[in-house]
Amino acid sequence: MVRSVSSSRGSESPMDTERAHRACEKCTRTKKKCDKALPACSRCTRLTTTCCYDFIYTAPATAVVDSGYMLSSKPTDLTGPGSILDPAFAISSETIMSLLSSRNINWREAAERYFETMNPWLTIVHPELFAIRVDNLDSAPSSAAGSSAPRDPVVALLIVCMQLATQYDDEAVAAEDPRIFEDRDMIDLPAYRAAKRILGILRGLSAPSVELVQCTILLALFEFGHGDVMRAYVTIGDANTMALAMGIRPGKYVDADKEAPVAYDDEERRCVYWSMLVLDRLIHVDCSLIHMPLQVPAPAVDDLLPTSNISWNNQMQSRTIQRYPAGVAAAVPVGPFQRNCQLPC
Repeated sequence: MVRSVSSSRGSESPMDTERAHRACEKCTRTKKKCDKALPACSRCTRLTTTCCYDFIYTAPATAVVDSGYMLSSKPTDLTGPGSILDPAFAISSETIMSLLSSRNINWREAAERYFETMNPWLTIVHPELFAIRVDNLDSAPSSAAGSSAPRDPVVALLIVCMQLATQYDDEAVAAEDPRIFEDRDMIDLPAYRAAKRILGILRGLSAPSVELVQCTILLALFEFGHGDVMRAYVTIGDANTMALAMGIRPGKYVDADKEAPVAYDDEERRCVYWSMLVLDRLIHVDCSLIHMPLQVPAPAVDDLLPTSNISWNNQMQSRTIQRYPAGVAAAVPVGPFQRNCQLPC
């Protein structure tokens, strides 16, 4: 189980330290360099965590395409069933939801957390339409990921992206050892990297949809929040390209329609546009992008702001529908998302 490190001249020195035959479990699972020192490696010693060299490694369930697949596969295997080059290749919603279930995350709780924390300030996902979409569920229960799972892979990916947008660390691993993220970059989180791959596949094989645009915005938000501004800039540009292809615009303010009811679909598309605009302007705050063009064009003063207004009164949250143009006076009380939308105008 242990070996002695030989000197460069080929002779064994009594001063050489004994080392384990392989990296410890913590370093292996987090893909960190391990010095294999005994009885504990220097990283585990620094983090004051248990160092184990005798373990059975199980590959994570978040890999959609293995990184060494193209190199290790035989030419005859590349187009076989289940291969990414197979014309019938598809990603199931169960595979996507495993990005949550493998980390013991209940998807319903993750969605609820998103709507409580993120959505009032940057309304990317429409709550009522999301509830309608997830009503179409599989009958097969999945205790780890919730009582059931969405059938549509795009909706499943949207749930994963909503969870990522409200996550500051890997809850499943951090619960075991919160200090494990002291030297780990969140942009390398396996769930994020798998979600990004899945989004690329779904975008390439599917027609543009509001859900795909929402997924792209949420991943751009994750990238921006964890410091990769250039990647976030490219991602928000991808979202805007799909939105342009779908004709997603905020619409115009008409005073005669001020009290008219608002269709869910229209409001969702409007919120998608404004979310892209706000995030695009936030990304451009970084000095490295000062000479890069804006991805989302500036709105006009008569463009319609999001109409769902969430406000607080006597510690109670209330939601009203109000139509205002982008150029409405700052003295007019509006919700936090509407006010955020006015800042880039």
